[in-house]
Amino acid sequence: MNNDTLTTSPGVGAHVKHLYDNQLGSEILCSTCHKVPQEVYDPGHVDSNLPAEVIFGNLAIYDGGANAGYNFSNATCSDVYCHGSFEFLKDSAGANAWIYTDSLIVGNSFAPKWNKVDSTQAVCGSCHLLPPTGHQNAGNDPNATTCATCHPGVVDVNGNIIDQTKHINGVKNAFGN
Repeated sequence: MNNDTLTTSPGVGAHVKHLYDNQLGSEILCSTCHKVPQEVYDPGHVDSNLPAEVIFGNLAIYDGGANAGYNFSNATCSDVYCHGSFEFLKDSAGANAWIYTDSLIVGNSFAPKWNKVDSTQAVCGSCHLLPPTGHQNAGNDPNATTCATCHPGVVDVNGNIIDQTKHINGVKNAFGN
């Protein structure tokens, strides 16, 4: 069997989940992780040796992720916004500063393994705790089922994402926004 078509191959890996079967957020564009040429055969696209270049942009580096990276030797992304590398400052929260238990709310900075496609790399709570660190836990809810109280347009009372465009989008969608 050709290893370049196995889901465990770094060249294939989580591409399917990111591009075609993303149930956690909006459509993920190629430009989130790669430089996209004008034409398929432009220099720097398919004319170089594998592996493909990973040059993070857009949402991957949304929250100041200047250290976003991909480790080819162990097939992991790191310091990317979309996997929990974020800080939301209380000082810039305006009327919603009351939800902070510290000066900031932070994610887990999870480093998913690209070629591990067993549904363990994007489980709820892997990119941020439930609730995220620095965020009040409404009613000390151990299952974060109260997330829907403030994020009703994003998640339902069972913790299921109900509007993918409002999750992992660079916006703190709360109270119907």
